[in-house]
Amino acid sequence: MRIDYLGRKIRLCSPFPLHDTPLSWLEGSGDAHEVVHIKGYHSYRPIPHRKTIYVPSDASPFRIYSFVMYGLRYFFSFEFDEGILLHASGVETGDGAVLFVSRPGGGKSYALKISLSMGFRYLGEDMVILKGGRVFVHPPFSIMVNDFAPSASLKRICFIEYSPGAFPLVLRIPRDRGIPLAMNQTFNLERVFDTFDKHIPEDVEFLVVKYSEFQEVAERCLSWHPARPGG
Repeated sequence: MRIDYLGRKIRLCSPFPLHDTPLSWLEGSGDAHEVVHIKGYHSYRPIPHRKTIYVPSDASPFRIYSFVMYGLRYFFSFEFDEGILLHASGVETGDGAVLFVSRPGGGKSYALKISLSMGFRYLGEDMVILKGGRVFVHPPFSIMVNDFAPSASLKRICFIEYSPGAFPLVLRIPRDRGIPLAMNQTFNLERVFDTFDKHIPEDVEFLVVKYSEFQEVAERCLSWHPARPGG
């Protein structure tokens, strides 16, 4: 299987079926620049100068796919210099991309799942590609996705924190505070440090959101409002 991933043309040498997974979103053609081998744990044998991803041989096809995606990210994300690889989930809302950024357990995966159930289109589960003011889809790691947007213009970055029972807090912060917060969640920071700012348009909104019910996030971050009596 040949894929185009993070600016590389890669040939995956795998005995496991991968064509029916979201890796098919990345299928490419032509000569490969890199070769990545995928093997079961039972055949573990480190080989110098060879990129190899070891997976549990008895795992489900999607679980094997998850191991492959994490391995590919490990091999190639830190060298990617064509844009920002942001640790975030994201959806396309119809008028742009909304990204959810949080510390582990802060709710970005939950926010994504609820947003998808509301009809918004997938852009990223744990990582998104941000380049020249646009967000480009990154395949998921642990969820199956049917409806995705190949790319969308960046509209809003929401730094979210789930806090049970907390009074909802939505705070709009200026760009000079939002950019450093986003930089803290970047995989390939060393590659884009001097050009980070150019990938985020001037009109992007930065929000800090503390919530206990997702509706509080949806109403502000996604510009979604529930139906009201007589509305």
